[in-house]
Amino acid sequence: MNSCKGIKLLVLLSVFMHFCAFSQTSTSEQACMKGSPDGCFNRALDYYDGAGVPQDIAKAVSFFSKACELGLSNSCMNAAMIAKSGGGNLAPDIELATVNFERACGLGVAQGCDNAFYYRGNEKSPVYNPAKGMLVVKNACAIGNENACFWGLYRAFDGKKGEFPNLIDKKEAAWFGEFTCRKYNDSLGCHTAETYFADPSSPGFDAEKGLLYSKLSCDTYSSSVSCYNVGSIYWQIEERNLTSQYLQKACDLGYAKSCQYAKDWREYAQKLTAYEEQKAKNDALINGALSQGQYGQAVSAAIHQLRSQEYVEKAVLATSRAGAMGQVNTNDLYVIASWFSSGPVRGAADSEMSARGTGLEGTFGEGTNTAGAADARWKAAYGGNMPSPSSSASAPSIKPMPSAAEISAQTREKYRYAHCVMSGSNTSAKVCNR
Repeated sequence: MNSCKGIKLLVLLSVFMHFCAFSQTSTSEQACMKGSPDGCFNRALDYYDGAGVPQDIAKAVSFFSKACELGLSNSCMNAAMIAKSGGGNLAPDIELATVNFERACGLGVAQGCDNAFYYRGNEKSPVYNPAKGMLVVKNACAIGNENACFWGLYRAFDGKKGEFPNLIDKKEAAWFGEFTCRKYNDSLGCHTAETYFADPSSPGFDAEKGLLYSKLSCDTYSSSVSCYNVGSIYWQIEERNLTSQYLQKACDLGYAKSCQYAKDWREYAQKLTAYEEQKAKNDALINGALSQGQYGQAVSAAIHQLRSQEYVEKAVLATSRAGAMGQVNTNDLYVIASWFSSGPVRGAADSEMSARGTGLEGTFGEGTNTAGAADARWKAAYGGNMPSPSSSASAPSIKPMPSAAEISAQTREKYRYAHCVMSGSNTSAKVCNR
């Protein structure tokens, strides 16, 4: 009788424990169906361990996969590793394993990226698929898989020499190019990034990156075309020393197209340097007189020494603003009237001659100061010809340099900004202070 009671107690205890386990697993499954990754994970463990339910590896992997889809990275790896080897009622399933490795990779698991890349990118893999490989290879590369970086670069750059034309993608190639250039010092990577970012017609044009990778390709790998491109960028923003340096380097590396441009630029730079030195002296001459209140002397120097309409305009307007037109010689007023047919400078001269009651014919009137008549009257009054403005005062110019694409004024400003703010920039350069 006592033994029967014991058997009844054991049966009741067993039923109670089974009910509790069923209740727990049912709760986990319900939570999973409501979107709980932990609920899915716990239910997967139930089926994997046979806890409260018959062991079912296929269902375990299904619930691990569901938890993976909901963002639980360790569940992705569980599903992938079990599916890879199989077990119980689940035969090895490499495709299912790879899908979960891919999901793990997307969640930042390095091992998941390595495995996904191996199965999608290895030609001997039963689930080899280059197109799907391109979807995971960036993550694998970013996490530190060097082989993945170059695998992606070669296919995005030229489809692995045309083998996979549908994988060619300039934007993707530039991403891999940046990574392999900066991290692995790869010349193809630098060149790929350069061609994408430095070309103003590219949808990914970026002046700072373009200049950076062009310089890397030139300075580190002695790419003659890259040196020429760097020179053309500096040409556009008129950074003289660097223009000469890179154009000549391209020439020395065998890029014949650059040699004539290097010569043209040297000659232009020499002329411009001479012009700027002379202009500095001219500025000092006129500014010095104006700052000392010697307005008549400033106007006279601009006419007779510099023979420059630019400096005459500057001196006359400053003199007019100071109310000092009375300091200007009458003969200089005649020259001003001859050099300027209209505008504020001519108006200042007219006003002063009218105030003096004098003009080229005794009284200054409209229509009496044609260029020929003025010169004849000057010759009669002062002897010789009236001074004429010099035609050599303007800065030298240089013909535009052709590049891979026409560089607009906006692009020049972007390159100027890139040159002046990127790491290693010479912010004291003149071009950076404009």
